Amino acid sequence: MRIEKYVNQHYDELNQTEKEIASFVMMHPKETIAMSITELAQACLVSRSAIFRFTKKIGLSGFNRLKYILEDDQMNKESQRDEDYLEDAINAIGAAARQFKNKDVERIYASFDKAKNIYICSTGWVQEIVSNQLQRDFFIVGKNAYVLPGAVDELGVVLEKMNAGDVLIIISFNGENERLVEQVRQAQIRGIVTLSFTSVSQNKLAETAQYSLYYNVIDKQVPSPNRNESFFTGLYVLNDLLTMGYADYRKHQELEEQDGKGKKEEQS
Repeated sequence: MRIEKYVNQHYDELNQTEKEIASFVMMHPKETIAMSITELAQACLVSRSAIFRFTKKIGLSGFNRLKYILEDDQMNKESQRDEDYLEDAINAIGAAARQFKNKDVERIYASFDKAKNIYICSTGWVQEIVSNQLQRDFFIVGKNAYVLPGAVDELGVVLEKMNAGDVLIIISFNGENERLVEQVRQAQIRGIVTLSFTSVSQNKLAETAQYSLYYNVIDKQVPSPNRNESFFTGLYVLNDLLTMGYADYRKHQELEEQDGKGKKEEQS
């Protein structure tokens, strides 16, 4: 989708309100096309001028141009060609990678380092596969990680055994499971650090978690039978980038400790 490309290219420049506008527009493209600028402003709980500033921030001339691109996106989606998947995959990878330049991931890595244990909870089949891969990656970099059962009720039981300073990673698609969000709140009350992985959108889980990372989902039409399927390229990339970045963080920490010891020995 071209609208995602515009947003991703200028994501660093957007404030929180503008990011929420972007999330609404990307989640509700057909509804946005049918709206006036006043109606969109009301739906996003912002002013008309905030909508106009958002369109300018992402490189468009105004609201009408935004609607035109959304309409074009919809037509392209309906007549999607086989080669479109490659550009979508590249965009998903780029969007995941940019977060590690924009977000304060050092604080996330520091939380990993301090945690005695890391727990991973997922909702959905693909998310469960990624959870197991993430557990393996943490093991490679020397960190204890445990994949929890997918049932939300069982997460509540496991929370009782977690310690303050432990990290809970929640991998979800839309981040709107109320019971899961409530468990995350309870975890934070107990001093557990929470990190969410959700698809690119405004959602309750990402708003509640202490830290949040996002991934793009690619919707692709597949034959036999003819239907739309979702591909989670961005999530797999996000998983790898997180653990590779943490491996680099630990390496740098060890080098700093060695330098500190060397200086003390020279002074003594």
